[in-house]
Amino acid sequence: MREWIWVPLPVLHAIHDRQIARHGGAPGTRDVTLLEGAAARPVNRAVYEAGTVFEVAAAYGFGIAKAHAFVDGNKRTAFVATLTFLRLNGFALRPDPTDGVQMMEDLASGAR
Repeated sequence: MREWIWVPLPVLHAIHDRQIARHGGAPGTRDVTLLEGAAARPVNRAVYEAGTVFEVAAAYGFGIAKAHAFVDGNKRTAFVATLTFLRLNGFALRPDPTDGVQMMEDLASGAR
């Protein structure tokens, strides 16, 4: 089994804070327990389903986007957390920002 490098909760908070500072929105965490659950989702995927790096990364995006743990900026945080996990584990992706927005909108709405 591969040893993954996870995105720690303080880093998820920092990602969120930076997204709010850069792009606007209400700051703050609505429910830390929801964020903890969202951060555990990729770990569960890796341990119990032996997911690929991309499946585990997608679990970050899905978990954070759907949890709505932050007051605002959940999809933005989910997107950057996904890219951060990939980067920490040796994959550098630079998706088109428009494609990234559409992907997260689709993910949050259940279209993907």
